[in-house]
Amino acid sequence: MTLVQRVKEFLRTRVVIPVMRELREGLTPHKFALTAVFGMTLGLFPIINVTTILCLCAAFLFRLNQPIIHICNQGVGPLQLVLLIPFIRAGEYLFDAPELPLSLSQLLDMLKEDPLGFVTTLWTTLWHAIVAWLVLTPMGALPLYFILRAVFTRVRPRLFQPAPTVVAQDVALVSSSSDNAAG
Repeated sequence: MTLVQRVKEFLRTRVVIPVMRELREGLTPHKFALTAVFGMTLGLFPIINVTTILCLCAAFLFRLNQPIIHICNQGVGPLQLVLLIPFIRAGEYLFDAPELPLSLSQLLDMLKEDPLGFVTTLWTTLWHAIVAWLVLTPMGALPLYFILRAVFTRVRPRLFQPAPTVVAQDVALVSSSSDNAAG
């Protein structure tokens, strides 16, 4: 089996099948779209290593699907890193704050010269980035929700039907027919 085939099989067994199973557990297109948007939006939060806790809390509070929100959260992880500096700069712009130098040598110099001032500056910069995130992400989240809901409603409606339940009568019929075939 080639590496590509192994990766495909891994993705199918570890991502596609579990997601499909979750979809068949009665999740509606509305709830799936809402869960995906929450996961992607919270996954862009401008503080690293906080997004999983945010998604956990949001899924609990709004009764969203935990596996799907975390898959979406992890899926936008690289985008979170790419958007970190733009959120910092947008926060500086919103608050008319001086630009934080982002080169490692300048940050280390700031830390050596005034450790308390460095922590205060970094803390303020992160709060500004969070405010920028709060202002900017709804502009993308709302259209994304409506797009995903439309896609999930029109393209794949059969996925959102509740999973068939096994009734005791059906089990009895199957076991009695197999007993008759064996005897």
